[in-house]
Amino acid sequence: MCRGILVMDGALEGAEARLIRMAKRGIIRVKAGMLESGRRRFAIAHELGHWELHHDRSQWQFCSEVDIQDYSGSVLEIEANTFASELLMPTYLFRPRCEEATPDLELIKRLAEEFNVTLTAAAVRFVEESRSACMVVISKDERVAWWKRSGMCDSLGVWIEKDWQVLPESLAWCCFRNELVPMNGIALEPDIWFGESCTERIGQVQEQSIRLGRYATVLTLLWIN
Repeated sequence: MCRGILVMDGALEGAEARLIRMAKRGIIRVKAGMLESGRRRFAIAHELGHWELHHDRSQWQFCSEVDIQDYSGSVLEIEANTFASELLMPTYLFRPRCEEATPDLELIKRLAEEFNVTLTAAAVRFVEESRSACMVVISKDERVAWWKRSGMCDSLGVWIEKDWQVLPESLAWCCFRNELVPMNGIALEPDIWFGESCTERIGQVQEQSIRLGRYATVLTLLWIN
């Protein structure tokens, strides 16, 4: 309200949230019935990012689930996601919990609960602040949709090809089939996720994966030993 915006819940088709700007006033409408508090808060923060950063671009912002959860889309959506992440998980609070920590989904779950954000948002922020060679991967329909890597992974030149097929040797494959997977993860050969492009530069890879609620989406945490 102090920024001149009214937040309200209501019916929305094909979108998580919508921003309407009218001069110095605005309305953020959030899709009614969104059960996850962290998801709702991130949607609001995302639209607030558009309000603060993109006032000269559009008076009408319509953001789908893909826009809000995807870190590989348009520049405007990535900027809004970055704004939301910093607003809800400020660096001065989040970084000390991550930079020296061993990559672990249980830790990321606790961070998501503490900061009241989605597991995906917390995983992305963890990777951004971690000093380990780690990566968060989001897969949909058994193919990699997008990924985010740490600075150390960037230095090593580790990457995953677009639309990479999730392989049966991975835990992500088991998650897509609703099979139980060990929460402490498993060790894999690097070609399971990175093909032949990075195998000469890195050793064994650790994987933890989890299916995200009712969605046909799997979140994977990878790190290099």
